[in-house]
Amino acid sequence: MNPFVLAAEMLALQREQWRPSHVVRERQWRLLRSMLAHAYDTTPHYRSAFDARGITPADIRTPDDLTRLPILKKRDLRAPDGLFARGYKRESLHKSFSSGSTGEGATTYFDDRAWVIGRFLVKLRARLACGLRPWHNAALFQWIPNEPSFLRRRILRQLAFGVHEPLDQTTDSLVSFGPHALYGFPSYLTRLAPVAAGRVRPRFVFTSGELLTERVRETIASGFGAEVFDIYGCTEMKEIAWECPARSGYHVNADSVFVEILTQEEDGVPAGSIVVTSLVNRAMPLIRYLVGDSGSWIPEACSCGRGLPLMRPSLGRLADYFILPGGGEVSPYNVMDPVEALPGVAQFEIVQDRTDHALVRVVPSATFDEDTKREIVRGLAPVIPGMTITIEVVDEIRPEKSGKFRIVKNTAFSDS
Repeated sequence: MNPFVLAAEMLALQREQWRPSHVVRERQWRLLRSMLAHAYDTTPHYRSAFDARGITPADIRTPDDLTRLPILKKRDLRAPDGLFARGYKRESLHKSFSSGSTGEGATTYFDDRAWVIGRFLVKLRARLACGLRPWHNAALFQWIPNEPSFLRRRILRQLAFGVHEPLDQTTDSLVSFGPHALYGFPSYLTRLAPVAAGRVRPRFVFTSGELLTERVRETIASGFGAEVFDIYGCTEMKEIAWECPARSGYHVNADSVFVEILTQEEDGVPAGSIVVTSLVNRAMPLIRYLVGDSGSWIPEACSCGRGLPLMRPSLGRLADYFILPGGGEVSPYNVMDPVEALPGVAQFEIVQDRTDHALVRVVPSATFDEDTKREIVRGLAPVIPGMTITIEVVDEIRPEKSGKFRIVKNTAFSDS
């Protein structure tokens, strides 16, 4: 992208966040209407979707009208030909691969402008808001670390580290690099913090990709002596929302995405689910894409003064809700709460592997004993009534293929 165009895009994003909320909403709606018309005119998938319902983009007059369109799911991305807009060649597009929670991957393609905005500019805006500056060094912790390049190392001032490397070795490398910011999964940072304590002193820590509880936030903040800011996003949309220093919620990037939180069940997708439409990716329009998480809106304005809407994602996949034998669902927050604060538990995961059974895997610390096991069962039993609880002591808990840890997961019910 031309550097002058790049600078203009960044300046526009910086200005947009400070506009009054009603102005932000109006502009977001215009961008959405434009994307709907573009998708209808240029993609077989959306032409068919509109025609099957006997509507055109002109019939989408309010946000409530979006429910007339189907929800797009990850499985739809596995056969993406109908989603490509006319005039774009797949081989010339940027792409991102997501393994998904089931291990069945899907690739999303981006045109140049969408890639630059989603991959760099909205992230830069959010990091600047938190105090990070272009001359600060940032350490990224990844399952498969990016190869060093002149752009990443000298321009973006980033250095990637593998999450599978020995923690003491990574700490030594961090000391040499001198990062002002760390960026990674909460579970990894909680393991790195005690090893790097006193040696690595970043000013900022940015977390994403996993459930961030207050206990984990405090562990990371105290371990590194740094402020912790959480980020919400997905491979298909890039960054969706982020915390500013006021921490009133997560600011939605309303100039690049349109977020819906379902108020009632649609197509078997439960109320509270988050679906997102890209406002910038014209090469492969994704409209009403099911992210797989749930969340809620925060109606109050942020004290920071930004007009970007506020939301609070659950950061737990819908698939991670436990389904009780007698009916009803239990959120991952409620499932993990009885175990999280127990002494003797270094790491854990809780899996609903059958309709009436929960498996709790525990990596023990020095104080783990039989009383700890009894406390786990005693705490979990009233939260997941009707389920038998088994505790398995293990040496380690392996992450998903993506490198993320899902602390609470449900394998008894399909999550595709």
